[in-house]
Amino acid sequence: MFNRFKWVPSMSTINSCPVCGKYEASGEFISDTQDSRSPAHMLSAWIRDRNETGIKVPMLMQDLVATIEKSIRHYSPAEKQILLLQAIEKRTDAPGGGVSLNYDSDYPLAWAKNRDEFKYHIKSLDERSLINSDMQVNACTSQITPDGYDRLDKAQNESIFSDQCFVAMSFDDDIKPDWDDGFKPAIKDAGYKALRVDIEPHNENIVFKIIKEIRRSRFVVADLTGHRNAFTIRLAMLWAWASRLSGQ
Repeated sequence: MFNRFKWVPSMSTINSCPVCGKYEASGEFISDTQDSRSPAHMLSAWIRDRNETGIKVPMLMQDLVATIEKSIRHYSPAEKQILLLQAIEKRTDAPGGGVSLNYDSDYPLAWAKNRDEFKYHIKSLDERSLINSDMQVNACTSQITPDGYDRLDKAQNESIFSDQCFVAMSFDDDIKPDWDDGFKPAIKDAGYKALRVDIEPHNENIVFKIIKEIRRSRFVVADLTGHRNAFTIRLAMLWAWASRLSGQ
C-alpha cells in the first residue's frame, strides 16, 4: 500500500500491490514517516476501486496524484459500509454465496484506513443483519442477507453510490460522433456509466424520465449546443437537482 510518501522523479514503473492492485507510476513513492499529512490509504482505496471495477488506472504523476487526493470524497462510516456491501455483491457469484475477505489486503474495499477499521465495518454490517460473517483471525467469509440485497436496491437510487452519469445533449445524428468518440468513452474512462435517455428504450414522458435519471446519477454532463429543447432540459435538470437537495 502507499504509506506516507514523497515524490521522487524516476522512470515509469509498473507495480503490483496486494492492497492497491496494479498501477503505473512515473515516479517512486518513498516512505516518509515524517509526513503525516498524506491521505495514503485514500489513494490506495481509489486505485483499488478502479482495479476492482476493471477501469485502467492512469499513470500516476505528481500533479495527477495531487489532483486525485483533492477530489477523493471522505466517506462517512455508514457510507463506507454501503460501499463495502456493494464490493461484496460484485464478488458474489450468486445470491447465497460467500465471499472471502482478507483483513490485511482487502480493507480498501471499505475505503478503510487499516484492518481494524475494516473489521469494524464488517462487524457493523453483520450486526445490522445486512451480511452474515464468519470472522476468523486474519480473514472472514461474508454472505449478503435478504436485508442486505434490499439495502443494495435502495442504494441504486442514491446518487452518492451511483456509477451513472447523465448526459444531456442533442439527439441530432450530426453530433452522434461527439457521443460515440467523446462523451461516452471519456465518462467510461473516469469510472462511470454514461446514460442518454434517447438511447435507452422507454415509454415514459421524456421530461419525467430525465428528472428520474438525473436524480439517480452521480453527476450530469450537459451539452446544450444546438439543442432545440434546451429550455426543457434546463428546467428538468433544475427541478431534479432541487428535488435532490430538498430530499423529496
